Amino acid sequence: MDQILVKKARIGMEKKVLQEEDTISSLPDHILHEIMSLLPPRYAAITSVLSHRWLKIWLTFPSIQLDETKFRKREQFLHCLRATLAHRNLLNLQKLRLQRLRAGSLELYQLINRFMDVVLSKGALKILEITFLHYAHLRYEQLYVLSKEMFSLCSSLIALRIEGCRFEGCGPVNLPSLKTLLMKNVIFENQDFLQELIQGCPVLENLSTKYSNGIKNLRVFHPTLQRFVLGFCGEMESLELDVPCVKSIKFKALDHFYDELTQVLRYEKIWARNVQTLRLKHFTMRSEELHNIISIFPKIEKLNMRCCEVLGDVKVLSNSLTTLRMSACIFQEEVEIEAPNLQAITYLHNSRGPKLDNMIFRHLTRIFLANVQVSWILCINNSTCPNLESLDLISCKNMKKLRIASSKLESLNVSECEDLEFFMIVALQLSYFSYSGQVVSTYQIVASMNLQVMLHLKGPQGYHDHDETELHKFTQFLHKFDVSAKAVTIRLSYDCAMVYVFAINSIGFDCT
Repeated sequence: MDQILVKKARIGMEKKVLQEEDTISSLPDHILHEIMSLLPPRYAAITSVLSHRWLKIWLTFPSIQLDETKFRKREQFLHCLRATLAHRNLLNLQKLRLQRLRAGSLELYQLINRFMDVVLSKGALKILEITFLHYAHLRYEQLYVLSKEMFSLCSSLIALRIEGCRFEGCGPVNLPSLKTLLMKNVIFENQDFLQELIQGCPVLENLSTKYSNGIKNLRVFHPTLQRFVLGFCGEMESLELDVPCVKSIKFKALDHFYDELTQVLRYEKIWARNVQTLRLKHFTMRSEELHNIISIFPKIEKLNMRCCEVLGDVKVLSNSLTTLRMSACIFQEEVEIEAPNLQAITYLHNSRGPKLDNMIFRHLTRIFLANVQVSWILCINNSTCPNLESLDLISCKNMKKLRIASSKLESLNVSECEDLEFFMIVALQLSYFSYSGQVVSTYQIVASMNLQVMLHLKGPQGYHDHDETELHKFTQFLHKFDVSAKAVTIRLSYDCAMVYVFAINSIGFDCT
């Protein structure tokens, strides 16, 4: 009997200690909700098993995020939806995300409508996301139909994302707080409804419509819009824009190398003179057409082209352009750039590189070239790039000689340029130099007294330990850095002969 009493007393004391130590549970509900919002949805749900207190916090948590792809079977997901409707407090729900749904289920559509009936009528919802996976084989009538009440009853909504749904007819639109509207793979039965939708959002700032069907003539007139993304799917015939506050525009085609962009974009129908960032993806155009597109936006500062093909001699002409980025593009010739205020060039996986010889870039501070074909002799000097601070050359083809004479260059990275045979560097401010590749002839290296050098050296093909010519070349290569560098770190590939190590040690370097 005494043992039972002692055991109960000990258990009671342990519970008391745990209650005293559990200070988090005593925090107010809104603070615990804020903590749960930082957790992934799965882990936030697990907190409900900790105690009755945490169960209450979970049931009143003002955010629901459900992803059907996280469930093995459709019935499991439908059961989760039913349980959420039955037990969760939806009156004060602020965020509802139903993601990657599989279309075609009438019961699923009914459950979504039940969610909409509750959350839209209460006026507390701020973020709504309904996204269906795209299935090309589904018929038009099998897609989920968006409720008309969604666009008229929810005055508190600030962000709406819709994918894989369809709109039927027109209705009144009143979304006075909506700032972000994202649509993808949606079908409009009446294209006028899109204009009604845009006009019904008086404070809209971010608009994205990608690959929408049923829109042939798009008109976007909005005084507060700041970012606009348009994905072409082949149906569009004309585009009219009057967006004086837009700073960023992205045009993207569904099919690779869409060649009708210039037919849709007409200078006289585009009023977006304050655009600073322009992104183009999956388009084919002639050089003059690219020039016409750029000229539509006189204040453009950043141009980003990805997976585009430009026919003929490519020229980029802009007095306001500061940043140019081109990746996975096809060019027939080197790109000629006439942009006096250009500050940064980035080229990735293009068929041709930029034309840097005999071009003057007074404000250019950074050049990044990777997997592109450049000139046989690449020269960077104070006459062409007087303010260049950073230069990266990664897997550049055709470049046999690299000559640098710069008073501002601080960082230089040359990696895997297999055709390189010779380089000369005169850069008094150079404080970091990274080189990866085979040993090459080096005429001169003049750099800062604080130069940090990283060398990843690979042995030449067919090299043997008794090859005195190659060994002499290697020793001379290292001696150039011995004179200039404050610290040199050398990493040798497996294919380097051991005699290289002896050469390094004889000079006094450490190798890893």
